Amino acid sequence: MYLNDNIQKTLRELGKISEKEVVKKEGDIYVAFNVITNESRILTADYNLIESLSNRRGDDRFKQILKG
Repeated sequence: MYLNDNIQKTLRELGKISEKEVVKKEGDIYVAFNVITNESRILTADYNLIESLSNRRGDDRFKQILKG
């Protein structure tokens, strides 16, 4: 599943990914894909940063409807 646009934009601003890369979660790892060359790399050092951005930005994957 690709990360939402706001998270990808933030990662670009921080210099974690290039303008030609997108980030996708594959299982429990994050992978940056270069859309021009089809090269990929694992973002191991940035795992906690991405998780933090996902939780803070209100990523829909973490939202649940609570029934009472």
